[in-house]
Amino acid sequence: AELNGRPLAAHALALAAAPVFAGRIAVTRSAEVEALCRAEGFPVLRHAEPRRSDTVRLGLTALLAQQPSLQGCVFLPGDQPCLTRQTLEALAIGAAPDTIWRPAAPDGTPGSPVLFGRDYFAALLHLPEGCGGSAVLRAHPQAVRLLPAPAAELQDIDTRSDLEALQGGKG
Repeated sequence: AELNGRPLAAHALALAAAPVFAGRIAVTRSAEVEALCRAEGFPVLRHAEPRRSDTVRLGLTALLAQQPSLQGCVFLPGDQPCLTRQTLEALAIGAAPDTIWRPAAPDGTPGSPVLFGRDYFAALLHLPEGCGGSAVLRAHPQAVRLLPAPAAELQDIDTRSDLEALQGGKG
């Protein structure tokens, strides 16, 4: 989907290009997202695996091949066009091997993206079938730290009506 004449995923690619990150890779099942990444010179891994756990495993494995001493990994969804570089960099700056960072709205509701410290990489690489990183969050609540963020930044675009509401708010 497009917002302001650009694919939603283009916003995430721009954020992920921040110099604070040691490595980056887009992991997708979409030919369109793959083409966008290639056009922008962004590392991409296209796959046909069926589960979210596959996407997490493939992405983290690729990042660790690039950066074996990686201390943290941010899973950045491609559907949060209001997220700012400041919030993303604040997550990265707070990285510690034994900590999981999440942005949270003013009411305390946690959101995405999520930064997992190195201590959780093994769990992410071996997620139960059909699970995403939320399984690791549930298993290690004591490790989760919340970074205050404006609620608008955490809004994701899951449906056409979400997109239309955002466009209406900007227009």
